[in-house]
Amino acid sequence: MNSQFTIRLDNVTNEKTIERAESLNITRATLVRNALTSYLDKQNPNQDSEIISMLKEQLAKSQAQLEAATESRTRSDTIIMQLSKQIERQHLQIEDLTKPKPQKSVWGRISSLFAS
Repeated sequence: MNSQFTIRLDNVTNEKTIERAESLNITRATLVRNALTSYLDKQNPNQDSEIISMLKEQLAKSQAQLEAATESRTRSDTIIMQLSKQIERQHLQIEDLTKPKPQKSVWGRISSLFAS
């Protein structure tokens, strides 16, 4: 059984409805019927806003995790840089200790004995 009802639209909404119906090459009544059917077929009209809220929460959590990971990586890079410098200094110290000292001649050793 088909039912009929009347709705009143403001001028702007009515003009938009007419324009959209013309662009789809259907009547204004068919457009409104289709829109109402589509709306009623949705299980939860607020479902989209719930999904958006959930996605925003997930995005915020992901951003917080990313910031924590970035901070951790910065700390790790700093530690690695400091350790690299320390290793380089130790390597230079080892080089200095293992570098053969120039040998003095016999006369040089004798003169150093008397110079002391």
